Amino acid sequence: MVKQVIESWALLELINAGELPSLTEKLNSKKIKNTRKFNSVVPLSQSKCYEELMLNNPEKDNVQYRYYMNNYTNTELVTLLRHFFKNKEEIINKNNQL
Repeated sequence: MVKQVIESWALLELINAGELPSLTEKLNSKKIKNTRKFNSVVPLSQSKCYEELMLNNPEKDNVQYRYYMNNYTNTELVTLLRHFFKNKEEIINKNNQL
């Protein structure tokens, strides 16, 4: 029984829906020396643009990167779980949020 609880807990942790920041959200401009506006989330193919980023106070502030992989919409996750548990109920309120 303990093994089943731990496996269930692991499954819940894996499918715990998180929300990505908006693709149009800009970085905090108070810490950036550049006049160019940088998006807070960009596709990996466009990540070279951050090489141009210059901080006002590099000793105090730093740049951190976070990679988001295998992103699914909420509806895709619900569909996958319903299929896994053989639940044939219709999804009424589809949510395409990442």
